[in-house]
Amino acid sequence: MPIPRFDSHCDTLLRSDSLRSGSGHINLERLQKFAPSVQFFAIFAPPGKDTYDAYLQGRDKFRAMIRENGDIVSHCRNASELRQAESEGKVAAMLSVEGSAMLECSIDRLRTAYEDGVRLVNLTWNASNKLAGSCAEMEKGLSEEGREFVRECGRLGIGVDLSHASDATFWDTMETALNAPLCSHSNARAVWNHRRNMTDEMIRAMIERKGVIGLNFCPDFLGEGPGLTEVLAQIEHFLELGAENCLCLGGDLDGIRAMPCGWRGVEDMEALYGSLQRRNYSEELLYRIFFGNLMDYVERAL
Repeated sequence: MPIPRFDSHCDTLLRSDSLRSGSGHINLERLQKFAPSVQFFAIFAPPGKDTYDAYLQGRDKFRAMIRENGDIVSHCRNASELRQAESEGKVAAMLSVEGSAMLECSIDRLRTAYEDGVRLVNLTWNASNKLAGSCAEMEKGLSEEGREFVRECGRLGIGVDLSHASDATFWDTMETALNAPLCSHSNARAVWNHRRNMTDEMIRAMIERKGVIGLNFCPDFLGEGPGLTEVLAQIEHFLELGAENCLCLGGDLDGIRAMPCGWRGVEDMEALYGSLQRRNYSEELLYRIFFGNLMDYVERAL
């Protein structure tokens, strides 16, 4: 029987092969084996190339994917459209932007992106910008322009994504955001001390605000020689902190060099699900982690 899957971050739009049947971590045919199946696709370009033209190219590639594969995928902008895609047996594709520099840190560009169907925006990638500090500058927080950008995200119904942000930006955003922010692909720093991971205080704050945190499968954020043990250690730590209604999937697939445990791609989420079942995780808890928590976030915040 298919398992549900809702993942808050992948970089599959960067690939040049077929998005329907290509050999990366994700393709549409493999996503269709989950039910329901929802994936946020990120538009991304590295610093120096993170221009508005790059955003438009990513948006147009996403649109082409939807147009060329409309028999198995739908672009969804809200919970109602997610449910419609599920009823039609289609993969639901949602759109995000990984780094506000691609929108020129502009509220006007943000509004245009919303009209394009974008529903999550990372304030930064690994380089700071005029809105916010990145994880490379932990003490740099939101500027006044950044605070207004965050408030506008709330007015529009765009989730403010704090993965890649500095610690100071995290706390400034928690004070400023009109709706709950999220961290689409971040792990726990107490388990593995990496600047891209979250402190326990951050995790507790996200739980209190009813945001979500996407479990990242990047080996660099899991530990040395990462395998299932390291993935489980992350999950267990989040749950010890009370994140049963906060933790979701945010695999960073097609944005990472390798996956843990010798996994090949998205299909191995079935193996993770089975491993957690054998460890007596309840079906209710597995549903929340694999689908329900992120769906609830979409219902509340987007």
